[in-house]
Amino acid sequence: MTNPSTPDKSAEHPRAGSQSSLCIRAATHADAENVASCVANSFTHYIERLGKPPQPMLRNYNDVITDHSVYLTFVDEKLAGVLVLGQGVDGFSLDIVAVDPRFQGGA
Repeated sequence: MTNPSTPDKSAEHPRAGSQSSLCIRAATHADAENVASCVANSFTHYIERLGKPPQPMLRNYNDVITDHSVYLTFVDEKLAGVLVLGQGVDGFSLDIVAVDPRFQGGA
């Protein structure tokens, strides 16, 4: 268990040796266009495999932000990822996880 008086530095350094800053916040309607761009960048490579755009690329993100919990991850103030949570009678689900390819790391 971590000491609550000691700040958790793990969120400040997303990669070993990196000095990047990391911020996670809830999306607002002002973010909808950037969310759609991040999702498109994340899912574009599936178009050739599927023969059509995957469902996340077809969503209206103004509506998604209204109807779901949507969280954004920024690295050095650049949108790096989107998480869309769904909620049903059985609990919640991770409906969309999108990470811009510029921020996807290797193993």
